[in-house]
Order: sequence, then C-alpha cells, then structure tokens
Amino acid sequence: MAQPDNLLALRDLEARARALASQRYAEGLIDADALERRLERILDATSEAQLAAAVVDLLPPGLPVEDFIAPRTSQALARVAPERQRLLTAFSATRREGRWAPARETTLVSVFGEVELDYGEALLPPGPTRVELQVSASSLRVFVPEDVAVRVDASVILSSLRVDPSIRREPELGGPMLVFGGHIVFSSFTVQKSKHC
Repeated sequence: MAQPDNLLALRDLEARARALASQRYAEGLIDADALERRLERILDATSEAQLAAAVVDLLPPGLPVEDFIAPRTSQALARVAPERQRLLTAFSATRREGRWAPARETTLVSVFGEVELDYGEALLPPGPTRVELQVSASSLRVFVPEDVAVRVDASVILSSLRVDPSIRREPELGGPMLVFGGHIVFSSFTVQKSKHC
C-alpha cells in the first residue's frame, strides 16, 4: 500500500503552487480565467502529484518538477526542525549561528538579555517562518542571507528598530521569509545581512 503524502509538505507545496500561479498571472503569462481554473485545481488537489500537475507548465525553465515538489532544504527540515519552539533569555545571552534548523513558529522571550540569531546558514523552509517576540530591556540582533525576505510586524515601544534597507521585503517565488511579530519594549532590535553573505 502506498504511503500517503505528508500533510505539512502538502500544505507547503499548495502554498508554493498558488504563489506560482498568481505570479504567472501578474506577469501576464496566463489570463484571469486560467488563473481561476488553476487555483480550483490546486485547492481540490489531495496529493503532491495533483498539485504539481496543476502548475508544471508554469515552472521556471530548467527546474525539475521534483525540486518544486520537495526542495532540498525542505527534505532536510522534515527530519530535524520542530514545528514550534520557545527560547527564553533572562539576564543572560543566547546565540544561534552556523547550520541550524529553526522551528516554523518560535516564541522568543528575553528580559534583560542579549539575543543574536544568525540565519546565514540556517535551514529555512519555503514560506513564512514566524518569530513571536516578547522582548523587554534587551538587545536583539538578527542576521539574514540575501535570499531571505524579512517582515517586522512587532509593536515597538520606547525601543529602537533598524532593518537594513537592502534586505528584501518580499520573498522570491517559493522562497523563505522571516516574520517577526509580538512586542519590543525598552529594547533594541536590528536586522542586517548575515556575515556569511
């Protein structure tokens, strides 16, 4: 008996397929009717093969269907990355760097702490990776590689926020994106390009 498709991988593939169809519509490659038909096929799909069939002719030239279905980083992440994680720093320092696998959703709590997250060599999955911030009287520095988009939705109260303007705000098709939410109080938050770029 064949093994069913992994539901998390199927969810990620569906998001990438919808994004691809929407991008090709925005580029004028397909019209509104074709977009609607494709989105219906994508939403009705129950397997990776059905999702891939809905967008196979929209893939960039030279990209194998297998790489669209299961990007190499996603395969590695499926084995090692937790879905949720909590990091706590109180009156101390926390650093994540090198090759590591961030959770899809992280809650970061820091009180009188120093936190450094370097995503330069991190195994980030396609789509959003969310970091919920509960930061008070702390310093938070985040380093990202060139291919990772960043969005900061956090409330900043009596704090400083600096995001390097050269960092992309929108992900490439199927690319990773870091989304920071929550709140930052009496703290500094800096996002800059990784030392490994």
